[in-house]
Amino acid sequence: MTNCSIVRDLLPLYADGLASAESAALIETHVKECPACRAELARMQAPLSEEAAAQSLDYKKALFREKRRTMKRTASFSIAALLLGTIICLLVLLSKGYFHIAARETAPDGSMTATAYRGDVTGIFPKAGGFTLKTVCTSRDRGYYLTTYLGAEFGGMWWSPSGRYLAVSMRDAEGTRLVIDDYAGNHTINVSLLFGVAEGAQYTFVQWREDDAMLIRYAYWDEAGAEHAGYFWYSCESWSVSGVVELPVGEAPTE
Repeated sequence: MTNCSIVRDLLPLYADGLASAESAALIETHVKECPACRAELARMQAPLSEEAAAQSLDYKKALFREKRRTMKRTASFSIAALLLGTIICLLVLLSKGYFHIAARETAPDGSMTATAYRGDVTGIFPKAGGFTLKTVCTSRDRGYYLTTYLGAEFGGMWWSPSGRYLAVSMRDAEGTRLVIDDYAGNHTINVSLLFGVAEGAQYTFVQWREDDAMLIRYAYWDEAGAEHAGYFWYSCESWSVSGVVELPVGEAPTE
């Protein structure tokens, strides 16, 4: 005879119609010969009394309410975690200046990437006014360069063909300015101070040449208001000027 303990473990499944065919056959054979197990099966299969049915229904309702509360708590926690994660990500992006990027350019040789940010992004959070230029080197041992130009509006930037020099244009209270960052020589050239064609002269980047010479346009106005303008090539390698072309007074194109 089959052990009663095994059959009684299977009786709940049999009563609910969930037992396998083999288990069902085993139980049916056993209960025919075992009055105790037969009585236990009959008890399980007997319909519930009204009181028991009501208790069972109340239990199911309570269980459903508890599951619903658990689901709400889980959903609330998930939403709160999602919002917190979103806020943290936004704060990190804000502190890194990602919402203030004005331009980003990579050197032709891929050695450096320059990013111009609107405002001062050198602190924990960006501050309005001026712009910040951050140049990150691909080689980790060289790190990065960070320069803030207060009171100036970013105009544009252009890498030289070799990737050594970066021309940066800006505009401030005195007009258009042009600087050249030499990352190999680790210094910056202020074109306005270097040449001094005339007081108040403004310099504009035009283009690079393959030998890292830059074509620059200059312009200034005399006391009568007439514009004096022209072009010249500036060699960043030799710090020399060549190919100066002076346009007729008053006929230079207006920027």
